[in-house]
Amino acid sequence: MVGGAEIQQCFLIREFLKRGYQISVISADFGQGAEQVVEGVRFIRMFEAAAGLPVLRALHPRMTGIWCALRRADADVYYNRCASMALALVTEFCRRHKRVSIFAGASDLDFVPGRELIRSPWYRAMFRFGLRRVDHIVVQNPSQTSLCREHFGRESVLIPSVFVPPSSDQPASISPREILWCGVLRENKRVELFLRLVELLPQYQFRIVGGPDSSSYSSKIAANIEELCLNWPNLSYDGYLAYDAADAKFRDCRVFVNTSAREGFPNTFLQAWSRRIPTVSFVDVGARLDGAPVGAVCESMDSMIHAIRSLMDDNAAYAEQASIVGEYFSSNHTVEAGVSKYEGVIIGALATG
Repeated sequence: MVGGAEIQQCFLIREFLKRGYQISVISADFGQGAEQVVEGVRFIRMFEAAAGLPVLRALHPRMTGIWCALRRADADVYYNRCASMALALVTEFCRRHKRVSIFAGASDLDFVPGRELIRSPWYRAMFRFGLRRVDHIVVQNPSQTSLCREHFGRESVLIPSVFVPPSSDQPASISPREILWCGVLRENKRVELFLRLVELLPQYQFRIVGGPDSSSYSSKIAANIEELCLNWPNLSYDGYLAYDAADAKFRDCRVFVNTSAREGFPNTFLQAWSRRIPTVSFVDVGARLDGAPVGAVCESMDSMIHAIRSLMDDNAAYAEQASIVGEYFSSNHTVEAGVSKYEGVIIGALATG
């Protein structure tokens, strides 16, 4: 249930609390009380995911549960992240009650009609309805800015994702040598390409961190990885790990690899860059330092293999990339800078609303 978007929420919420804001979070029903306060944050329960009758559950308890929770929150500003049908309800509620609505994109596909990461056509239509009506749109990278303008005719505010590094985070080994892949084993993450790298580069150690979701693809690929670990001595698989444990795995890697075809702005890049760990990927998230891409952006498996070999075997090339990613992170992705930009959106919206 928890991914990069939820981690971003945690970082932002804690910084907003430091600045004196009152925060409410509308959450699904995981067995907690109707309302409770955790670390100064008010949590409001909606519905249990499996509750209700098939088909009819879309209306009740899901839509009715969201609407009731929005009313109980009684906030000045309603913030929604990730493509979902909830955006339609949030924007309609805010229009009726003269509140401010903000949508923050979590994937480039949020802004490509018909390709959103939503299974139900009805829910996709509701999301697009909300996106056209929401007061303010926040994007993660320049590509999302262009897609939002092209497909929805909307202008947006670019606010980079943020990350708060652990206060004490020294590598477990003096000279880490692992190549790390970390994420949920979803089909669009293409972990099978990472397995191809493991096969083609037996001289290096590889590690996969991440468990399956509920899809058949995910379950099959997890079982396949476990089987391959028995035969490939250069592959380790940790499965699902809680956030702190998964984040700690970055201490022991030399290079982080992302094999997705499309992303928004992966938290994993920030987990790596904050530690001066170079990244290798197929996606260009728009990060630039002095006009050059931050991290190795590859067009093919051959170019990815070349980039990995360079970073693993050439200490001078590695040191240069480590310096670039570290400098870029410090200049662009602190939580203080991110929340200040959100404050600009919120203060401006309330002043004109």
